[in-house]
Amino acid sequence: MNNNHPIPWTVLFLGGPSGTGKSTLAREIALRHGAQVLEADDIYLAVKAVADEARFPALYYWDHGRDWKEVSLKENVEWLLEVGKELFPALREIALRHVEDRLPVIIEGDFLNPECLSTILGPEICAFYIREPDPAQIVRNYLEREGGTPQEYRAQISVSYGEHLAEVCPGYGIACVEARPWKTAWERAVSSVFS
Repeated sequence: MNNNHPIPWTVLFLGGPSGTGKSTLAREIALRHGAQVLEADDIYLAVKAVADEARFPALYYWDHGRDWKEVSLKENVEWLLEVGKELFPALREIALRHVEDRLPVIIEGDFLNPECLSTILGPEICAFYIREPDPAQIVRNYLEREGGTPQEYRAQISVSYGEHLAEVCPGYGIACVEARPWKTAWERAVSSVFS
């Protein structure tokens, strides 16, 4: 742990759209503060493996012939938010255990619903979101990370989700910062979250 950078939190939720640099930023913050990183994607897969479809319909939404590429941006954003609601009880329990055991952790991912998170925020549990408003930058990020062909529609979903987060997060007292400039994203988040 780097003692030059005291941790002003025990649990830090770092949310935002796909392709905005959340994972990279989470790793940097974790290295700086000696924290673990948990990915909401992994929690999604674990919960889905044992979840009853009738109680967790969003987790199974795409399993019945629907294609995210063929539905509206709004429907994709609503799905992300609904999955966040379904995962929240598991996320809350993980967060509370880390607070009880005083084990610093960053929980990062797309599936973090700001309305739900706002109910557990406090001195030891903090949150912020990161977004990228330029779809071309997100396309470049996907290409760099995954290769393949440009994913314009997926990038548009991310931009739309980011716009939604930028609109609603202030109402819940949660910061939503732009990803760029990359080198100052954490500092800008800190000034928003902890000022």
